[in-house]
Amino acid sequence: MIHRFHPAAEAEHLDQVAYYESQQPGLGARYFAAVDSMLKRASRTPEQFACFPNSRLRRAVLRQFKFTIIFREVSGTIEVLAVGHQRRRPGYWHARI
Repeated sequence: MIHRFHPAAEAEHLDQVAYYESQQPGLGARYFAAVDSMLKRASRTPEQFACFPNSRLRRAVLRQFKFTIIFREVSGTIEVLAVGHQRRRPGYWHARI
């Protein structure tokens, strides 16, 4: 299964890569690799990730960076709706559903 980003989710993800890289060289690459690794896991077995109540949306938690990837499976594709910080602006991505 492949994955694709909602345009806004991709923009926030790339902004985070740039931010981390500006804080410490190599940190942006580590963040990018953590997201990529989690998306590969989600692509292989999406059902291993918790669903939101009464929803097909799932969440994958990046513990080392305190971000959560919100995604759903659509026609054999993992659609990433958000890569959001676990404590800032909860639910801001709801309009992307």
